[in-house]
Amino acid sequence: MSDLEQTLEKRQVDRRSIIALSGVAAGAPEAAAPPEGLRLLDATRPEGLAALVDLVLRWYPDGRG
Repeated sequence: MSDLEQTLEKRQVDRRSIIALSGVAAGAPEAAAPPEGLRLLDATRPEGLAALVDLVLRWYPDGRG
């Protein structure tokens, strides 16, 4: 089990509530493959931020969250 999977389990995070994993480490060339069904996005780069915004807008289509 990966460190991320262990963390999610320990904190009792519902994976269905995760849109994506983001951050500088997520965009690094040596970043590990994300767990099944999750995307890695580097929100410090324009294309990563745009992809994250798109995911959020699709997640909350009425804009209220």
